[in-house]
Amino acid sequence: MKGFLGVYEWLWTEENGQPHHNISHFFEVESEELTAEDPVSRESHLEFRWATLEELEGWPVFPEPVHLLVRALMAGERRPWWFSEVKQVDVL
Repeated sequence: MKGFLGVYEWLWTEENGQPHHNISHFFEVESEELTAEDPVSRESHLEFRWATLEELEGWPVFPEPVHLLVRALMAGERRPWWFSEVKQVDVL
């Protein structure tokens, strides 16, 4: 692992009404085990692919702003970031 990039917190609801809350942590990694072949997912509902920045723009990537964050990284931006789609709610 080369470094911490940031965190993205997001909410979404499936078509059946099931709500989800996700916190995604992003890291820059380097490994001699990485190849040009697409990684194989261990979960049947997920698919992983290597992509150019141009290809990434047209694919359904979640959370949706990831392609913007990758573009900033490729342009040299190295400050850690935090994004959240969740609004603070007072519970007490």
